[in-house]
Amino acid sequence: METWRDIEGYEGIYQVSDAGNVRSLDRVDAAGHNLKGKPRKLYTQKDGYIVVGLTRDAVMRYRKVHRLVAAAFIPNPHNLPEVNHTEGNKADNRACKLEWCTKQENTDHAIKLGLRDSVGESNGNARLSEVDVVDIRWWKGVGMSIADLAREYQVARASIRNIVTCRTWSHV
Repeated sequence: METWRDIEGYEGIYQVSDAGNVRSLDRVDAAGHNLKGKPRKLYTQKDGYIVVGLTRDAVMRYRKVHRLVAAAFIPNPHNLPEVNHTEGNKADNRACKLEWCTKQENTDHAIKLGLRDSVGESNGNARLSEVDVVDIRWWKGVGMSIADLAREYQVARASIRNIVTCRTWSHV
């Protein structure tokens, strides 16, 4: 049997179920009109996630359904930031198929299931090796400029900057 709970921030307006459905509730709007509750239409984004449009104070915002389900039904005592689809199916938003996780755990899970390219040298688009990355960070540490490093390794300055700040290649 489907269990329903209020959506945080939309209490008394919308509910989400443990099966991944969303509905509006019977209510009276600000103008005094009686509004009949009904199931909300769900949309699939280009990236495969399911979203729903929720309106409050005349402002509509699209919310990812898996995050609504997790917030309502899955305890998050460690305040983890991401919700993982345990079987890798972004369209399956049932509470029993979701879990809270870290960004790294989510990435590792996606790579393990083949949903995301590998990181580092095993990524087919990699132009640098782990040795190059270590060298780049060392050279930057002793004062070589980002522009010089970019010329030396034949990559964009933004790539060097991202390597130096560990925005990319953070596993090295």
